[in-house]
Amino acid sequence: ELLACAPEYRPDYWRRLRGALVYHQKNLGYVEAAERIIGLRNPVTAQGSNTPVKKKQNRVKSINPADQTALIDYFKARDDIRMVAAIILFSYTGIRPAELADITVNGDKVRIVGAKKSHNGIRGADRTLQFEGVDPRWLSSIVREAQFANIKSLQDKLRIAGKNLWPKRNHLPTFYSWRHQLGSELKASGMDRVQIAYLMGHQATASVNRYGNRKSARGG
Repeated sequence: ELLACAPEYRPDYWRRLRGALVYHQKNLGYVEAAERIIGLRNPVTAQGSNTPVKKKQNRVKSINPADQTALIDYFKARDDIRMVAAIILFSYTGIRPAELADITVNGDKVRIVGAKKSHNGIRGADRTLQFEGVDPRWLSSIVREAQFANIKSLQDKLRIAGKNLWPKRNHLPTFYSWRHQLGSELKASGMDRVQIAYLMGHQATASVNRYGNRKSARGG
């Protein structure tokens, strides 16, 4: 079944699915089954395969102020403070969704443990962001409220809100939209690429090209 479903998923998701099955089987005591599963290779990416790799989902790579305000108002009207906090946190930090759970706050500093530490260290750097002039108590409360909820539930709520607010749109904002927006702001600021790479959680300046566009910057 795992091999058969490979064309339906992106390769990185298929690997996570394989890993989840291995973890499940080990927990049940089926060590041999777990070893057989971990030994499987994705038939889509195997050498000589003619099966096309599933395309990445089209993402909204910027977020305008009006849309952000509309989303915050939407969740405020529903007393969903955790979603409001999550939107503020993602817009301030440009974190990856997978990094939310491991954020810590110390005064006006936010420590982010990088996700996706792979490709020989090119991706997923840890970083510490300092927010000068921001009340540390407010910063701590924003992170705490956002972390109360599971990231999957936050993503589901954001998708539902987008469908309700903009039913005719083909592509809706995701938490990655704020990451791209931060990349745009940093690029437009003229900041050094090494500094941008650090703030975005990259180990190499080449990865900076993947996020943001100067034309999408709002001057924030």
